[in-house]
Amino acid sequence: MTNQHPSADVLPTTRQRPLVVVSNRLPIRLEIEGDRWTAAPSSGGLVTALRGLGSRPLWVGWPGADVPAAAEADVRALLAVEGLEPVFLSAREEALYYRGVSNTSLWPLFHYFTSRSSYDDD
Repeated sequence: MTNQHPSADVLPTTRQRPLVVVSNRLPIRLEIEGDRWTAAPSSGGLVTALRGLGSRPLWVGWPGADVPAAAEADVRALLAVEGLEPVFLSAREEALYYRGVSNTSLWPLFHYFTSRSSYDDD
C-alpha cells in the first residue's frame, strides 16, 4: 500500500505541465496588412525573461489591437501556433481597462511607483 493519491498516476508531472502566463498584453504586435493579420514579437521585461526558459509558455492576454468579431477566429488560429490565447477587448473595454485601470492603477502599484498610481470610480 502506498500513500499516493488515487489519481496521482494520471496527473501530469511538473515537467509536463505548461507554464501559463496571464498578462495584460500578449508578447506580440498584431497588425493588419490588407485583409491579412500578422503578428510580430514584441519586446519587454517579462517577454525577454521568459525567452530564457527554453520552452514556450501558454500566454493569455489582449493581442493589442481592436479585432473585429468576424476576424477573431482567424486571429485566434494565427496566435495559437505560437502558444498564445487572445482575450479580445472592444475599443471601450480597451480604453477603460487597458489604458485605464491597468496602466494607470495596476502597473504603477505592482512596479513600486505608487505615487504614479491613480484610480477613477468610473
